[in-house]
Amino acid sequence: MLPDYSTDAPGVVEAIYIGADEIRWTYEDDKPHVYPRKYFGDKRAYQTKVHPAPCYGHDIQQVTKLLTECNKRAPLCVPVTVNVLGMVEHRNTNGWAQQQWEYDDQKVTLKDGKTRARNWNGVIVLSGRNTEIHPAIANYVVPHEYAHILEDALGIIRHDEKGGDPGRSVLRDWGKARKIPAEAWDLYYGPSSHHRIPGEIFANDFRYYVMERETCWWPHSDTVPPLGKRGTLRAQRWWDKAIDELQSCYKEAKRAQAEPVDSLPS
Repeated sequence: MLPDYSTDAPGVVEAIYIGADEIRWTYEDDKPHVYPRKYFGDKRAYQTKVHPAPCYGHDIQQVTKLLTECNKRAPLCVPVTVNVLGMVEHRNTNGWAQQQWEYDDQKVTLKDGKTRARNWNGVIVLSGRNTEIHPAIANYVVPHEYAHILEDALGIIRHDEKGGDPGRSVLRDWGKARKIPAEAWDLYYGPSSHHRIPGEIFANDFRYYVMERETCWWPHSDTVPPLGKRGTLRAQRWWDKAIDELQSCYKEAKRAQAEPVDSLPS
């Protein structure tokens, strides 16, 4: 069943390079920044502050290959753009991911009478590093960040937009299968709590179980991996069902895209 949004580019993925020539400064803010892009073109995502010195970025061909593999295994009904930075993101993280809605150019009316922007895009930013980046880092971070977009896409398929966070109830449902401790849901992101945040465990579940990438490394000491440990069969079944939902929605979106416009319901 298609969700309450449509897109002109189901399952489309791309990886682009953002170099030092795109660094900008403004009068109001003395911190250098770049504008990652979303979905094929000049549409810009949210401003991202960076350290201005050029450095090593991820291998664009490897990132493209990994992104294509993620999309083949768990296709989304929306386009996903990975921005590979040629500089270090100012928070010194590996990267970040988020959904980005279009503004007022296209609206749809939902079943409850509310309107929402019609199209949204998955945007991922991968930070550069001051030393050469080992390929294993991309093997880890690309599926991990893709899973954050997947979380929102699955929530929208299930019509789970509560409080503007479509992935919230997806995480809660997954957390029951994973037996995530109750106190973990109240944690704030931080240098000492990152490994206990449910959303981060969710993303690594996808990387570990669905994509089978860098399975020798599991950073969450309070939670067992989703494969190879006793008591994880329920989690595996949860993921198998979620992937089936994503693939079914993608196939339906592609069929709808192929139909003549005048044959679609108004």
